[in-house]
Amino acid sequence: MTCDEHSLIADVAVVADGKVLPVKHADTNRYDHQAGWFLPDDSIRHLEHPERAAVRIGKEQLGLDVRGVRMSHIESFKENDGSWHMPFHFVADFDRAQTIAPSSHIAAAQWFGLDTPGEIRSGAPCLGLADSFGNPQEAVRGVDRPGGGRMNERGT
Repeated sequence: MTCDEHSLIADVAVVADGKVLPVKHADTNRYDHQAGWFLPDDSIRHLEHPERAAVRIGKEQLGLDVRGVRMSHIESFKENDGSWHMPFHFVADFDRAQTIAPSSHIAAAQWFGLDTPGEIRSGAPCLGLADSFGNPQEAVRGVDRPGGGRMNERGT
């Protein structure tokens, strides 16, 4: 099912040790012809719950089990082409940096410090983390799991 009037998107900020893991997509045509660093993201599939989409994206794009992701926020805006975009932003918070297995759709994945958003913005145009969250520290601050704590490498 294709719709040119609406776009539902999920992304996931993978965070560990005060760092975040954005990606560069191999095929920028799939991502509005935008190059640079982005949070791993994708369109939400027909009838797919946004949280399930975030978990799928973590697995498909990074080879990570990010079950237990938490919603950060939702945006709603009109894109340059006039279509309505609604991105659902999630955070997967781990105790330590994870070993990743990027898919062939990912050209690069690199850990950047949350306290240095300029590093992330250097991949201009840096959409995703910097534009979606503004201050990356604000994006993940206070996003706790029920009962407290962070996810471990098993996503629990």
